[in-house]
Amino acid sequence: MNIASTSLLTNKPRFPAIGGSGALNSNYMSVLVFLDQADGHIKKSSFEAANYAAKVAEQLGTSAEGIVLGTVNDDLATLGNYGL
Repeated sequence: MNIASTSLLTNKPRFPAIGGSGALNSNYMSVLVFLDQADGHIKKSSFEAANYAAKVAEQLGTSAEGIVLGTVNDDLATLGNYGL
């Protein structure tokens, strides 16, 4: 058994082939992305990372979640435009 590409509990591949059905797969955890902020505003690079995380999550058939530390003055609902 190849540990790097197989789940030890289910003996199923950890990552489906890209271009699969895209259906939500409960065997995978959410993709977590850290959103960096400065002076209460989320940095542009974090929006780009959120978009990338959402695309990876879609390929894996799971969801993307974001975490930001500190106080943010921006409207966090706008992150929905980037897939979070």
